[in-house]
Amino acid sequence: MPLLPEHAKVQEIQPLSQAIYDFLEWCQEQGMSLGSYGTSKYHEHTFYPINESREALLARHFGIDLGKLENEKREILKGCRG
Repeated sequence: MPLLPEHAKVQEIQPLSQAIYDFLEWCQEQGMSLGSYGTSKYHEHTFYPINESREALLARHFGIDLGKLENEKREILKGCRG
């Protein structure tokens, strides 16, 4: 059975995305956080942590639609069940 479109994308980028995932995990273990700076009502420069999961960040970076990926997984399971 050929890979469905989103699964094909995931397979193609897997080695690179795994390396980035591992690096982000290491950063978190070191007490680092991803974030951005902006202006709040009280401070000129405010740090806003990014609360998006590593999986969601990587999917967004590589153009993977997690909703489509989930639907493809369901199609695959449906096919396995007969």
